[in-house]
Amino acid sequence: MQLTATHQQNLQTAKDFMATLAAGNMDKLMNFWADEGVLEFPFHPPAAVERVEGKSNITEYFNGTTGKKKPLDFPITGSYPMLDPNLVLIEFEGKLQNLVTGEHYTNKYCVLFKFNEVGKVTLFREYFDSLKRQQFETDD
Repeated sequence: MQLTATHQQNLQTAKDFMATLAAGNMDKLMNFWADEGVLEFPFHPPAAVERVEGKSNITEYFNGTTGKKKPLDFPITGSYPMLDPNLVLIEFEGKLQNLVTGEHYTNKYCVLFKFNEVGKVTLFREYFDSLKRQQFETDD
């Protein structure tokens, strides 16, 4: 598949998004989002958030994680542009710390990014092992 300029731009934006998320810079992270952005967790643990709609609600969601968990590293293990240049799949390993218990957590993730015509994130759909995450988030 021949990558277009849009493919390359969106692939780089997805990687930059992940680096910003790993750095824990939530203010900068919000610059990546479209106003109508959607954050989804299809395999969420019971009682956890499944879907967050709109940039202001996504901001509130991420700000709510501050003080509870700290990102340590999110090394990307695979990046896959799709036939549609506005879709990118990223595989990564999430390494976090529970700030209440001090415990460390590692999980494998896949994220589907969807971008609008100006390169803003309209969808961040995250897949992960929900049993691992449930244990991590209930250890406080």
